[in-house]
Amino acid sequence: NLLNSSLFFSLTISNSSTSLKKSEILFSDNRISKFRSELNWEGQYETSIDPLLAKKRRKASEDFSEDVCTMCGKLCAIKTLKS
Repeated sequence: NLLNSSLFFSLTISNSSTSLKKSEILFSDNRISKFRSELNWEGQYETSIDPLLAKKRRKASEDFSEDVCTMCGKLCAIKTLKS
């Protein structure tokens, strides 16, 4: 019975930490999506997994000086929707 209690307690802690991690990831994903829709580069850098790589890729894009995403360039869907 003690073994069952310990196992239950361990599973409860494990499930709680997994739920917490999932909500943390979801929160981060929602933040970066919001920054992306705002074309907020600094917010995207801060929220990204590797901010230095994100900045490096943005600077290497041909449309770096324009307010468009690096994936679509001048055909940026977000920019088009906002204008």
